[in-house]
Amino acid sequence: MRRRDILETIGVSAVATGAGCMGSTSSESPSVAWRYDAPDIQAIDGDETQTVIATEREIVGLDRANGEVAWRHRVGSITGLERDESGYYGHGDGGVVAIDRSSGAKRWQVDERYTSLHRAESALVCYDFDDRKTVGFDPETGDRLWTWDGGAVDAYTATFGIVTDEEYRGVDLNDGTTEWRFRAGQGSLVEAVADENIVLSIPDDSSGEFLALVDGGTEQWRFEAPAVRSWDCGVIDGTVYAATKTETEPRRLHAIDFESGRERWSTELDSEFDISEVEPVAAVDEAVLVSTPWTTGNLTGWKQRLPTTAWIDRSTGTVDWTESGRGVVTTTSELIVLAHGDGTFVGRRPDGTVAWEDGLSVTVQSKSHSADEFVYAPLEVLALEDAFVAASAGSNRVEKWDSNTGTQRWALSLEAAIDTLLEVDGDVYALAEGAIAAIRTD
Repeated sequence: MRRRDILETIGVSAVATGAGCMGSTSSESPSVAWRYDAPDIQAIDGDETQTVIATEREIVGLDRANGEVAWRHRVGSITGLERDESGYYGHGDGGVVAIDRSSGAKRWQVDERYTSLHRAESALVCYDFDDRKTVGFDPETGDRLWTWDGGAVDAYTATFGIVTDEEYRGVDLNDGTTEWRFRAGQGSLVEAVADENIVLSIPDDSSGEFLALVDGGTEQWRFEAPAVRSWDCGVIDGTVYAATKTETEPRRLHAIDFESGRERWSTELDSEFDISEVEPVAAVDEAVLVSTPWTTGNLTGWKQRLPTTAWIDRSTGTVDWTESGRGVVTTTSELIVLAHGDGTFVGRRPDGTVAWEDGLSVTVQSKSHSADEFVYAPLEVLALEDAFVAASAGSNRVEKWDSNTGTQRWALSLEAAIDTLLEVDGDVYALAEGAIAAIRTD
């Protein structure tokens, strides 16, 4: 499931530009199965029988097939939804509310303002923004199982969380007990978490900074990097990929063995990676993909900053190819699909050659208020199995593309301009000018 908790909308003065395929090349026939008017949708979730939406005033259960209201509860503003086998759980300024999945009945509600919710193994872990405390609730009854008054407990798995204070604490999310402590000093940061181990960056006056792997409150290894002042880390398939930045040298990517802390290789990245954080995206076959994130222009003066993506050999650290101005949409067994801000997509083979390239039929640009130029509206892209659905925010056209062949499977024009695309359990929804539209294919 892919879910947007807080939906962002834009206002545009649109200029449509034509590109790409104009006709469907598949037997799939898309249509709007139903439409539900709700101008302030904050979150969406669902299952095989119902679609659940949360707004500034209420939480509503809709029949997945026809969009008819099955149940509704006025609970105040809910900005996030989670679910398990028996219930839906909403959180936000309206408090925390639990809804029975089978009947739609409200089980319980608490009124404090909670800005996050995590479904642990046997507790709902919620952060109370006003009182700066974390509470573990019983999912069935709403009873308080435990309270942490020291601030936020950052949840990472069904049982494991971390408290960041003067020292790090590993917390059992089911009962709130502290299982271990580790003092790292001021300025340390959690860079990655894997298998209930934490990778910390720790300042050192004599050697810049170093990474340390902490398991159960005990430091297992440290990786020193003189003069490093920032880290971007991720753990993929037993390797810590750490992008480092110094004050004078280009950004480098280090591959560090997760178990031993031994450096496997280090490689210099393209200068395009110097201007932003670096995200290890995925491991594909014998390579790792790294990318800078999308930075969306606000349509009032500054441009959208486009990603840079690199394909790096996992064994040697050799940078096989770098693509500036394109971010990763999805990967298949054969290709990497990248997107440009102008609505064009390209399928690249692992060797960097282009298998296909095409683009959206309609993209939207808006005149910048502080500069005499147009900027592209944000792309809305959902990665599905062997396909992706895309739209240019501000247009009314949704298109589905085959990830392997680059052919357009279908295109659908809605009655209103699209703000956001969402996917819940394989179903595609469009938030468009105060309504949510359920898109189905025959």
